[in-house]
Amino acid sequence: MLAHSPPLPIIIDYIDKHREVTAEDDKGILLALQYRDRVRRIRLWRPVSILQELITAIDEEFPMLEYLHIWPLTKPDTSLTLSRHHI
Repeated sequence: MLAHSPPLPIIIDYIDKHREVTAEDDKGILLALQYRDRVRRIRLWRPVSILQELITAIDEEFPMLEYLHIWPLTKPDTSLTLSRHHI
């Protein structure tokens, strides 16, 4: 569907702790991240294992990105590793 839609900005917003996020949702996030030139905002509150996969997908420039908020949905002692390229 994204491939055939007009080039409108994409907002990825998954921070509602009361909403169950499915594996299909995670696939949709990964798909949306492929349209780097359209992604304007990213807000993610996901388990570290999922965030690690998503951060790997965010490996190139996002020219339209205005806002980025990534928060692990786990205990504070769990680490999320960013590659040097992401810092």
